[in-house]
Amino acid sequence: MGQQEKTSTNRRPLRIGYAHVPTGVHPAAWRTSAQEPDPLDPDVLTDHVRIADHARLDFILFSPRVARSRTAWPDDPATFGRPEGFTAASYLATITGHIGFIVSGNTSYAEPYNLARLTASLDHVTNGRAGWLVTTGATDRPRALELGRELTPEEHYARASEAVGVVRKLWDSWEDEAFILDKKSGRYVDGERIHATDHQGEYFRVRGPLNVARPPQGQIVVAHHVRSDLSIDLAAQEADLVFIDDDSPEGYAPVASRIRERARTFGREADTLSIVADIVPIVAPTREEARGIYDALNVLLLNELSNDHQTAYRVLDELSQHVGIDLLPLGLDEPLDPKRLSDLNENGRALLDIVRERTGRSVADERSPRLSDLLFAYVIKGNYLIDDPEGVADRIEVLVRESNLDGVVIKPAVLPDQLEAFVSQVIPVLTRRGLFDPQTQGTLLREYFGRSKPQNRNTTSVSPLHDRFGHTG
Repeated sequence: MGQQEKTSTNRRPLRIGYAHVPTGVHPAAWRTSAQEPDPLDPDVLTDHVRIADHARLDFILFSPRVARSRTAWPDDPATFGRPEGFTAASYLATITGHIGFIVSGNTSYAEPYNLARLTASLDHVTNGRAGWLVTTGATDRPRALELGRELTPEEHYARASEAVGVVRKLWDSWEDEAFILDKKSGRYVDGERIHATDHQGEYFRVRGPLNVARPPQGQIVVAHHVRSDLSIDLAAQEADLVFIDDDSPEGYAPVASRIRERARTFGREADTLSIVADIVPIVAPTREEARGIYDALNVLLLNELSNDHQTAYRVLDELSQHVGIDLLPLGLDEPLDPKRLSDLNENGRALLDIVRERTGRSVADERSPRLSDLLFAYVIKGNYLIDDPEGVADRIEVLVRESNLDGVVIKPAVLPDQLEAFVSQVIPVLTRRGLFDPQTQGTLLREYFGRSKPQNRNTTSVSPLHDRFGHTG
């Protein structure tokens, strides 16, 4: 874009992760000609992760959904077809040397002992590069089949909070020096350095100890994706790393501020918590070409809607209710006239802002937004950064600075094209500006976020927060 070089004023370089969605996060990604359509092909998965590892991104996020729900887009591959995270991460750990693996474990489905065993084992397999994304609840109410009733949101999060506490105790049930391996005496372990958990709570009773040695990190990185007030409290109290998302850049700052405020009420210092934002970059040599990629993906969905009247009616009816005017009589490719645009409610005006940001089409422009533009702004979620490499880097820099964030998680619109474009074109710009520096990362995933290995709660008298979060650097 020919802009002057910028320099970072952040206290430490950005942390950049990659969220794996098999074919790309855009619903039409799997239909592009360059796309390998099998989301479970291990060779394809390996290729994608090697791209991220070679670029020295900090982590890959595996967050498969435990159940498929009714979505605005019926054939969105993001809702199914993802590999199970612990299995995939264990396999990929053998062919990578740097990138961390953050894997979701649902506390509404799995017991704390099993989650502690899975996460600790993954940390050993990856030599200290594991993270646990705490998820709770599920769509389509499958958990009700097991419990006899569906838990309320408050119960789901109370269960999750208790589960995290139990898992942390189990990670510490073995001291680091518990393995003696004294061949002469025949003593393999020191039983006095293995501790029972003896937890009795509202949802769980766990005696312990864990049957896996203490993780290399001591306390594995605990992450949580904020989506509600309840999840803000869980993140503020328990998480080392917090993911936030929004469809527009303006939505991040208020959420990040609330998380940090809540963390302080739980007695935590600001630097014991890292907050990163989900983004969907579409990168091309020019902004016009990048917008062309987005439009071309949407054309595939537009053609699909033209042949599926039932789905078209349903999503347009949902959109009409959302924006406050009846859009059903209009053609999908029909420009929206000024009168209809002026009748849009606040939701509709917010969608117009998203349309302008993604496509350049606006009320003030000679290219008026089309109904399909409004529709895709509604059903295609995520903060799309559509620009040339310098422009995407500009937007990341502004987003992080104005929202007080510690980094971003890229969700490529199309794989592998947009992952390759980001690491080959945007990462060098961020590095040149001092915004990204892989040399600051360390050996353990905790160290990537400026955290040292915490002391074991069973070996010394330390504060409750210290034995969970450790020192910051």
